[in-house]
Amino acid sequence: ISGTGITPRELAPRLASMVLFDVREAEEFAQSRLPGAHRLPPDMPAEAFRAAHAERVAGREVVFYCAVGWRSGRMLERVQALIASARPAALLNLRGGLFRWRAEGLPLEGDAEVHPFDAQWGRACCGGPWSADQPAIARTISPTLWRIIAS
Repeated sequence: ISGTGITPRELAPRLASMVLFDVREAEEFAQSRLPGAHRLPPDMPAEAFRAAHAERVAGREVVFYCAVGWRSGRMLERVQALIASARPAALLNLRGGLFRWRAEGLPLEGDAEVHPFDAQWGRACCGGPWSADQPAIARTISPTLWRIIAS
């Protein structure tokens, strides 16, 4: 995923000064989010993003995030070239997404959990099963994805 990453610990003290875009489905956003975030549909076209948000991002540091960083990274890649004319100060992807944010004990607006899980979601998205010696957050995602999030 191109673009620069920012860790939850790097973002937390700067949260209020950033423009935050949550690249998750409406149900996920309703469950929990970072304070002040604006929701973007994961399939939003780059042109629609530019039309709706060019003024908001001008001269600002912008952070895209999702549950694990994949959808937000894809959104960042899609909008990067088109939004350059608005001159954002930086375009960043939250490394590890909201799962890493919660795993590091940082607060969310809304529910304390990123979003609800079930075994079917875990298998479809993340390749379970999970081993008991992994941190709880790691059991919700594949070992490969956990290594990416934790890096």
